[in-house]
Order: sequence, then C-alpha cells, then structure tokens
Amino acid sequence: MAVAMNVCSNICKPVLLTGELGVGKTLLMTEKLRSTSALEGIQLTLNCDRFTDGYVLSSRLHEHMEWKAANYYDPRGSKHLVCFIDNLNMSKREDEGQDTLAETIRQHIDHTFLYNQQTQSLNYLRNTVYNVTSNSHAEFSPRLTRHFICFNLDYPSNEESEYIFGNLVKNQILQASLDSRKIAELSEDRLSQEDITMPLIRSIVKITVDVQSKLRSMFLPTKPRVHYFFTLRSIARVFRNIELSLKASDASAKDLLLLWYNEMKYGYMVSMVSQVDRERFTNVFNVSSRKFFIKKEYVSIYLVIPIFRYLFY
Repeated sequence: MAVAMNVCSNICKPVLLTGELGVGKTLLMTEKLRSTSALEGIQLTLNCDRFTDGYVLSSRLHEHMEWKAANYYDPRGSKHLVCFIDNLNMSKREDEGQDTLAETIRQHIDHTFLYNQQTQSLNYLRNTVYNVTSNSHAEFSPRLTRHFICFNLDYPSNEESEYIFGNLVKNQILQASLDSRKIAELSEDRLSQEDITMPLIRSIVKITVDVQSKLRSMFLPTKPRVHYFFTLRSIARVFRNIELSLKASDASAKDLLLLWYNEMKYGYMVSMVSQVDRERFTNVFNVSSRKFFIKKEYVSIYLVIPIFRYLFY
C-alpha cells in the first residue's frame, strides 16, 4: 500500500485513506509525508475538528501560496503543495448537514480555484495535491470521491498483531537488557533467565492480543458503551508504559509480569462503566492467561494486586 501511495503522490493524484478508528491511518500518512523530500514539495497538515470548515482550509492554503500573475497562485518556491487533511469525517457540519470542507476540496479539484472571502475574488491555486484520511463509516458525495484513489485499512488479524508487537517488545526489552550489560558479566543464572524471558514475552503479547480480540466482539457499540474503544492504540499504550516503567538492566520475570498485569487491568478497566463489565474483562483475562502461559506458576505471580501504577497517560 505504501508503494502505491508513493506512486499516486509522484503523479500528483489525490489519495483517500479510510479505515476504522486506531488502525494507523494517520501514522501511515505521516510517515509517507516524512519520507517526502523538501525539494519535492512543501507540506500542509490540517487536523479536522468540529470547528474546521471550508474557510479554514482556504485560509491555510493561501498562507502557503505566492502570487504569480493575475489571479493565479503557486506554492512558494514553485513546488508542489501536499495538503494532508486528517479525519475529514470530523469536520464542521452546517445546520442543514452540509460539509463545507469536503465541498471546498471538491471545488478546488474540479475548477482549481477557491473563493477568497477577504478580497471577494476567485484565486486559482495550482499544483496542490490532497491526501485525506477518514473513518470508514463516513459517507461522502461521489462528486468528491471520484477524484481520489481510495485505499481501505482493515483491522489486523491476531497473527499480524502478534508479529507487530512481538518484534517491538522484543527489541525494546530484550535488546535493551543485553546492551546495558556486558556478556562477560552475565552469570549462568542470568543467561538461563534470558532464555525464560523470550517465551514469556511471546506469551504476554499473545495474551494481550487475544484479550483485545475478545473484548472487541464482546462489547459491541451501545449507548452506555459508546466510549469503549479497543484499537491498536490500546495495545501500544500497554507496552509503551511497560517500556517507560521497566528498568531492563535489572528487571526480572516477576517485575515484567506485575507491571504488565497492572497496565492491562488499569488500561482496560478504567473506562468500564459497570462492575459487570469489569468482571467480564477479568474472566476473559484469566482464561487467556491460563491458555497461553507455558509455566502455570506465572499466573500465581500477579494474583496479589500490585501497589504501583504508571500515572502519566
């Protein structure tokens, strides 16, 4: 997909990237823009919210343009302007339900001009390419989408999630632990502990991904649970806090288990509205733990509730 998006960018074709919440749409677009050289063009990023409308887009575009002749404007330095619009579905709606931001984009692509409300004139803004992300459930006019090459990001499977986070956690914890000590200083006891840590990390990743997969199918979107979001960000937050809190140079398997258990319970249960939901999460977590842990004594380590907690969320 990244290769196809680069090809679209090279031929100045607008790209629309859709997908559900937390699948990495913004990250993929940001990495694509970051890899773009400054010599190839200038960049404009617009994060949409309920105050973002067509006037905001027009004002931001005019800030990056310079006058050429008559009513014609080009990006500064005679380059291409890559306009990245994040979460188009979150833009402001008028009282009649019209999306002025989407209509402004369509008008600019169709006719290459925008209406300047300050000078009350039509300005032709040339050499502009749009890269847009949106929720997969949002509906836009075919008059807009016909201009875009559309890509859809699906939520990754359990195997794909385990591969992604397994490599990340392995590099963050094991590699940091090996780099912080000299191999010559490791005793046979510590070497055997390293052999145990790698299967332990794989089991932790499998349990985390399995719990999230079951929660996604268990807690369907309802009115009391409208704020229940189980996305890749939830898993990333758990392992990010473990990396920040765990001192890899002298960490043991018990430290890792206690910290991971605490992050799992707090990260998922903090948003649950009822005791029934918390009990259902606890049951799912216990079943997955007994299923994937190679050594059953690992489960008994975190039966005692930890008294520490990473506070900066």
